[in-house]
Amino acid sequence: MMREQEQPQWRHISDIAVFTELLQALLESAIEQLETRKECEHRPHVLDEKSVSRYIALHTKQRDSHWLYVERSARWKRGKLNRSQSIKVDRLIAQSLTLKERNEEILALAEKIAPHTIERVMAVDNIELGLKALIKD
Repeated sequence: MMREQEQPQWRHISDIAVFTELLQALLESAIEQLETRKECEHRPHVLDEKSVSRYIALHTKQRDSHWLYVERSARWKRGKLNRSQSIKVDRLIAQSLTLKERNEEILALAEKIAPHTIERVMAVDNIELGLKALIKD
């Protein structure tokens, strides 16, 4: 979340293209990250704790910044928009919601993977590891 003393710099509707591009890039990256993390879901030991912690920090920050997109869009909607601008703002709102959802999916997956990283697997006693393998099958 933003610190109390920080205030967002609200931009004019003429800057919508910049935000659309930024949001599109963030969304594409989140989708790619989600696909990559899903590949690791059944092989979490291929990830290290540092990487998982970075994913959690990044996507938590993105998820927690969602209110900025909502507020910026609401401010633009309250202004006088032409049809094209209104469509672009609606598209931006939809993309921001999709980004929030993807970030939440990534975070849920990262939390599921976190206890099974390579460091955690290597720290487990061999007998305990063998028992876990037998119980799963």
